[in-house]
Formats: sequence, C-alpha cells, structure tokens
Amino acid sequence: ARAIDGTGMSYPERVLASGPRLYYRLDEPSGPDAADATGNGLTGAYQVNGGMQTFAQPGAIAGDPSTGVR
Repeated sequence: ARAIDGTGMSYPERVLASGPRLYYRLDEPSGPDAADATGNGLTGAYQVNGGMQTFAQPGAIAGDPSTGVR
C-alpha cells in the first residue's frame, strides 16, 4: 500500500528510510522467530505468556497486505 501523504512510500519503506537498527514487521506465518526487516540480522523471538500467538492476522494499516500477530 502506498502512502497518501505525498511521499509515494509505503509505511515500511518510510520506517526503513529512517535507518532503524531493527524493525520487526511481525508478519511471519508462524514462529518462533520474528524477522528483522532491516537486514541487520537482529532476529527476535516470540514468547508465550499464558497463551498462544495467532499468526497471519489482519494487519493494523489499512490497505497493507502484511499480516500481524495476535
């Protein structure tokens, strides 16, 4: 999905353009790892706290095809 703010960049592109050290999109189809979208290889890990994660849930950004985790 493209931004409507005139930048022509999607939200993930804007985040990555700001040069973060790590960025977890949380759009994995399953766990236990959360991929670092920056390419820096700082993989995260999902932890179960009294329940299970539900992967491939609708994302928070309207029009963005990426999924989320609940």
